[in-house]
Amino acid sequence: NQFRWDNVAYDRSSKVFSADSFSFKPSLSKEAFAASRPFQTDYIQLESGRIEAGPFDINTYLNDTVIQAGSVRIGQLKLDDYRDNRYPFEAGVRKPLWAELVTKIPVRLSVDSIIVTNSEVRYEEINPRQNESVAIPVNRMQVTVSPVKNFDLKPTDSLSIHASAYILDTIGINLHIKQSYTDSLQGF
Repeated sequence: NQFRWDNVAYDRSSKVFSADSFSFKPSLSKEAFAASRPFQTDYIQLESGRIEAGPFDINTYLNDTVIQAGSVRIGQLKLDDYRDNRYPFEAGVRKPLWAELVTKIPVRLSVDSIIVTNSEVRYEEINPRQNESVAIPVNRMQVTVSPVKNFDLKPTDSLSIHASAYILDTIGINLHIKQSYTDSLQGF
């Protein structure tokens, strides 16, 4: 995989971490990636505009290995998700929901909110019958996720996601989810 950060900075006086951009992509092409897996697998590419996190006290991380920040703001996030459905589907795989995913992050994390603005997601898949690609763009996306934490969880702690976007730049959608961090049934 290839990761890239541009102009990363940390201002100790304001306690703000920033980066002009971030990108992630697999080293293999979409076709080579799909061919290297025995089952359907998502090929994900990600890039962003400016990222700011703060206040972020780097000493808390260095002393207690806790990533703690007030808010993380991400602008112009672009996520491309590709799936080749000509390969077999792997049945029986349980996919965790958001709160469970957060609790599995390997470092202790506590962020008041993650705010994503002016962003888009593009989902593309290959239809095995027609052997053609179909893409669905979701744009003008605004997302707020809060709080994002994975330690010292109390029974009243829940992950809240508020999102709005447009499918095909036409159909407006809104999503409001609240999921308990501690509910064994992962209710939301």
